[in-house]
Amino acid sequence: MYNIYLNDFFQEKLKEVLSEREKSDPALINGIQSLLMSMKGSSATAKEEQALYEIKKEYWQTGGDAEKFLNVPAIEKKIAKVAKDFGWFHMEYSADPFLPEDYRSYLAQALIGGKRELSPRESEKETQNKKKEFFAQHLNSGYLKRLVKVLEKFAFVLEDTKAAVVESFFLCSSVYEEAAARLGLGYKDMLYLVPPEIVSLLMAGKRADKRIIEKRKNSRLVVLKNKKITWADGKAVADFEKKYLPPAETQETLEIKGVTAYPGKVSGKAVLVKSIADHRRFKRGDVMVTHDGSAELTIMLKEAGAIVTNEGGIICHAATVAREFKTPCIVGTKVATKLIKDGDMVEVDADHGVVRIIK
Repeated sequence: MYNIYLNDFFQEKLKEVLSEREKSDPALINGIQSLLMSMKGSSATAKEEQALYEIKKEYWQTGGDAEKFLNVPAIEKKIAKVAKDFGWFHMEYSADPFLPEDYRSYLAQALIGGKRELSPRESEKETQNKKKEFFAQHLNSGYLKRLVKVLEKFAFVLEDTKAAVVESFFLCSSVYEEAAARLGLGYKDMLYLVPPEIVSLLMAGKRADKRIIEKRKNSRLVVLKNKKITWADGKAVADFEKKYLPPAETQETLEIKGVTAYPGKVSGKAVLVKSIADHRRFKRGDVMVTHDGSAELTIMLKEAGAIVTNEGGIICHAATVAREFKTPCIVGTKVATKLIKDGDMVEVDADHGVVRIIK
């Protein structure tokens, strides 16, 4: 809800500095907003992509067969370094870090039939120059300029904090694996327990109850209230959801509205993405439809022809990545994953913040 308010507030302040002609064009307003909200500073995504770009650039300079190029020992070594430096970023909390073969597969898709592109650094520089041009042409925009700088910092903090949390999780993975072994669980199964439970079981030298784990795979709840953490599973989760999280209205419609994160119009096959495991069936250029576009899903965010999410706002991760890669993106639809079916043909009109299901 707050994300929607933020978008409305930003557009209100934006319209105050636009001409009457500009204000009459919703697509132009969304385009300007996307430009101004493009993040300044190197996120983990941008750093990773710059490292991958250096490998792509080497291929563009030499040409030849992409598969053979990726098998050259010197290139394999560089891919391994990217995996070592950034593989953790794709694990979130329950997935696995990216391995060299994952990056090799990504590069193969990018190089075979792909076009030369600007480096992330050059692209960011170009974007920042366009921002300067906008403010130079709209002189009465002091407040808007300050607002953009504040939101840029918020977006960077959100990205940087998330990256720090995921990297720390990765660095501690050997400790978690040892704890899981002592509890008689696999590493991923242990994640269905909350820290107080894990600590209590370890101190008592007890094994975890696997029946609880299986139960929580269907539904689980963790609540922080008044500095106290409580947790539950089963019926308590359903009761909580009914009370505090009423379902969004999902009337049958062929048109879904949301907030434009980056403009553009794309038609393509929708792929409903729930986790990184869906990467195996996701093809470059598919329309990614997901709940919130977490860091774990970044590789698909980068490959998508367009992005549609239920949640998020103008500074969420999906929006930030979309602007970095200039991918049409609509966030905050609330109901996209409920109304769009896997394999549907959809038109993402991010110029106007509308997704249309093509029957």
